[in-house]
Amino acid sequence: MRRRALLLAVLALSGTTAAACGGRGGVGERGTTNPPQPTVGASGGQNDAAGNLGFPAFATKNTTRVGGADAVANAAGVSRAVFLSFRGADAGNDNPFRQTELALLASGTGATVIRPSLFSQNFTEGFLAPPIRGQAVIAAPAGTGRVPFIDAGDIAAVAAAALLNDGHAGRAYDLSGPRVLSFADAAATLSAATGRTIGYLDVPPTDWQAGTIAAGVPADYARFLSVLFETLRAGQHDYLADGVQQVLGRQPRAFGDWAHAEAAQIPAR
Repeated sequence: MRRRALLLAVLALSGTTAAACGGRGGVGERGTTNPPQPTVGASGGQNDAAGNLGFPAFATKNTTRVGGADAVANAAGVSRAVFLSFRGADAGNDNPFRQTELALLASGTGATVIRPSLFSQNFTEGFLAPPIRGQAVIAAPAGTGRVPFIDAGDIAAVAAAALLNDGHAGRAYDLSGPRVLSFADAAATLSAATGRTIGYLDVPPTDWQAGTIAAGVPADYARFLSVLFETLRAGQHDYLADGVQQVLGRQPRAFGDWAHAEAAQIPAR
């Protein structure tokens, strides 16, 4: 996903030394004025230890890693961190993502939590992209549920602002696009943007979970995604959030604007 590249581009423009982390997880920042170019990633040395702040892709239980991440952050001089959680994680403290949020917020790393809605980029780069490219269909167990899809560029901009500016440590922001859409609405929007007729197939949840596991996604993470879609089907994502507006002072990018800009990612037939 390009959200990490987008975030690093924003940080590079600011002259900030950053430690980038892979997967759904955190990004740490080491404030500096010299050199102006960011130091990105971890090469295995102690000076790059902040790269270990990241949590693995497809991992749902990261709470036990927080203590180690805190120690690594202190050793590397990291003063701020952003944890990429998910929408609705704060609905109950028994959720493993919520447990990680609470642990990080209490860890002393100056953490900020961001909880975005589903990424627009899932249609061009994520798990929804292959059937769109191959069969011109969005295949997902979403029913008629609606969600305010968000551009990853907006997520990156919020994360960068939380790393670069004061006032965000210890806070959590819910992020969304400016309009709720069903997956059928998304298909129609993508069709208009690409000139290609793209449909929506509401896949039975059990079939979708089995297919996701068969495609190589770990079983526990596939179950997590299935639960996420259950809440979406039940209408629990049918609302807007104002985190982008709070942090950036502007409206988030509309799904239609994103789709027209990304149309080349979905070749017309």
